[in-house]
Amino acid sequence: MQKGITKILREVPWQKAKEIAKKLDLDRSEVSSHLHGSRHLYHQDSKYRWCLLESFLQITITSRSPWISTAQFERALKNSGSPHNTNKSSVLIKLPAQCRVKLCAAARILAITNQMIGVGKYIAIDFSDCDEAASYLNRAGFFDRLHKDVDVFPDRPTSSAAKNFNNNSSRLVELHEIGVAGGENVPDRLKASFVAAVGSDHAGVLFSAIGELVGNVEEHAGSVQPGFAGLQCYGETSSKWLQIQTVVSDSGVGICGTLRPVLEKKYPELVAKFDSQKPDADAKLVVHAFTNGGISSVDDEGRGLGLKNSAHSMEVLNGKLSIRQENFSVTLEYKDGKTKEYVELDLPRILGTHIVSEIHLTNKHKSA
Repeated sequence: MQKGITKILREVPWQKAKEIAKKLDLDRSEVSSHLHGSRHLYHQDSKYRWCLLESFLQITITSRSPWISTAQFERALKNSGSPHNTNKSSVLIKLPAQCRVKLCAAARILAITNQMIGVGKYIAIDFSDCDEAASYLNRAGFFDRLHKDVDVFPDRPTSSAAKNFNNNSSRLVELHEIGVAGGENVPDRLKASFVAAVGSDHAGVLFSAIGELVGNVEEHAGSVQPGFAGLQCYGETSSKWLQIQTVVSDSGVGICGTLRPVLEKKYPELVAKFDSQKPDADAKLVVHAFTNGGISSVDDEGRGLGLKNSAHSMEVLNGKLSIRQENFSVTLEYKDGKTKEYVELDLPRILGTHIVSEIHLTNKHKSA
């Protein structure tokens, strides 16, 4: 039976059990039982159609920790390869058992998943072994931003906890679309959450940092897929340690995609400095944009300082900025006036710009 089913699904995938049984002249219940008992070989979509798992690009996330961050997702993506660069038409993202998903990883998964729908691939996310993660993501607005054609297993939530409890927690700013007329003022929500967590001392600094990043997405993303932003506090405000994580994400042309076209005409002195033939040139250009500013595709006076202002704000807060581009990432880590730069090249392809800011605060910082 297995050979017969495999042959049929290789020839014509996405068939229901009754269709396969008819071709094999077998009882439908017998075929269905075999398919359900062989999930390591077959995949069933939400329309009860079957295909071979061998036809999928499988992104299997693993972690020794119960927490899934961007590091675990990026490692899984390296192991599988980017779904942008495969000839396979189907993608399956599998989360580990009993895991918890950090907001930064949720944003990365959300972005690449919606991108796959945009290029016509079938994509599924499997939460079968981690219902706690799915529950949190529902509260965080993940499923509100997730394209309706993405298959979610075992089931997509029937109601949105993010909408039902929107703005009901100072520790969470749900993943909201950026620049939606009449929608949430995302920077204001982020600022209010920060004030509630640690007081108003540094609220203006955070507002400047995130406001600039959100504005940059609104103006330069260049994508039909809307950008989004959110915030999550980890740890208790009464404890000795608190982490505030903010994500700003879009699926557009990326920072270099905006800046490269204007360098030769407007900033010829930077063309040789960031020679596009060198493998790390774009990464260095991104570092320059955040560190020095002064580069803009817009001719208005004083433009091009937004990214620098964001970086300066994070420097004041002793924070960390991670900037993920199409095939590389740059991390800027600030500590007591010093900056450490980390660059990763040759990463699996993800379109757009995905920025994670992290601020670690102690009781000393919170009372300052």
